[in-house]
Parts: sequence; structure tokens; C-alpha cells
Amino acid sequence: MSRIENAVAFAGSNRVLLLRHEASGTSVDLSLGQLGFEKDTVRRARRLVAFGTTIPVASPADLVILKAVAGRPHDYADIFTLLDANPRLDLARVRRIVGEFAEALEAPDLRDELEAVLARCRRLRARR
Repeated sequence: MSRIENAVAFAGSNRVLLLRHEASGTSVDLSLGQLGFEKDTVRRARRLVAFGTTIPVASPADLVILKAVAGRPHDYADIFTLLDANPRLDLARVRRIVGEFAEALEAPDLRDELEAVLARCRRLRARR
């Protein structure tokens, strides 16, 4: 079920289809990947079986990159959770690709926000 009116038009301009699973009420963002990075993300994805259907699930590092580029407040909270749960992520690769997106989108704040979340995660780990 769509979460918004004119979902197809929104998906056409934003490359994201905003859905809601009716039974659970869970929001689902279905990315319509066209960029090389997005295609590579699908190629690197693990295949999981859910309810009899095989679905690709992006790697934690690729999720961090996608969420850093989206840059919404809840995405930064998700990044923090992903980093905390996956301490061995290739952060050099994450930084490089987010930096490339920041340059291409002329949005240097993407890099700054990622670094702020990384610093917060380091501080939390140091307290443990």
C-alpha cells in the first residue's frame, strides 16, 4: 500500500517508492536504483528468504552510505545503530563514497554529518 498520494509520480522524480506493509504497518522505502553505486549495492547484497521470497539485502556498509546520502534525522540515528552493531565496517570506503556523493551533489554537509555520527559512535565505544 502506498504511503503517499501520487506515489508513482513521486517515485519517478525521487527514485523511491514509499510503501506500507498493511498487516504490520511497517514503512518500506523501495529504492529504484539507477546509479552505478546502487547497482553495485544490489550485486553485493546478501540474498535472504522471507515469506518464501528471496530478496536482496544491502550490506551494512552500503546501508550506511545510502543513509548518509539521504541525510534525514532518522537516517543518522540508523547509521549510529548500524555502526554500533557492525564495528568492522570498511569506514575508509564509506568515507570515500560519501565524499564522492557530497562532491557530486554539492553537499559537503553529508560528509560532516557522517563524521559527527562516527565520532559519536567512537565516544560510545570508548565508554564501554
